[in-house]
Amino acid sequence: MLGSASLFPRIRRARPFAQACATALLATALGMATRAGAAPAEPAQIAVIAGDAVVAARFDGDALGAIFRRRIMLDAAGRPYIPVNLPPAHPLRRMFSEALFAMQPEDMDAYWNEQYFQGISPPYVVASIDAMVRFVTATPGAIGYVLDCQVATSVTVVLRLPVPAAFRSAAAALCAGSAAAR
Repeated sequence: MLGSASLFPRIRRARPFAQACATALLATALGMATRAGAAPAEPAQIAVIAGDAVVAARFDGDALGAIFRRRIMLDAAGRPYIPVNLPPAHPLRRMFSEALFAMQPEDMDAYWNEQYFQGISPPYVVASIDAMVRFVTATPGAIGYVLDCQVATSVTVVLRLPVPAAFRSAAAALCAGSAAAR
């Protein structure tokens, strides 16, 4: 009876060589990227943004979730929070909903139907990321979100949320589109 080692001796000897070649190739590629000024890619984060009126507040995920569900409507000084969303089909809105609520926008329809009959409207919806930044900049108490790569100097980041793993390629595409537009 022949063992597998005697049937495929070249494969067993070639494996360390192939691994060494792959390691050298990867190290060379990383070295070129570093020399070219490119940093290794980090997973994008969702930046929760606010204008000057909200900057003093401290946020965590629970407080932010309550604000976007309209359970908390006023800050400690009695000023209204104005949460702002992108349209439900927008990839960043889907990332944000998954990161904050662990559900998609359409999964919250029943919640908003119930709230509506209690006189509570859902957050405002703006058409684009640029509109989000402009609205948050111009509206006292407004809170919105963009990706880290889309943060403008006119707003302040009050919290960062990790992009869920299932959305990382979409986040990278949005960041690439933002860089191309600049």
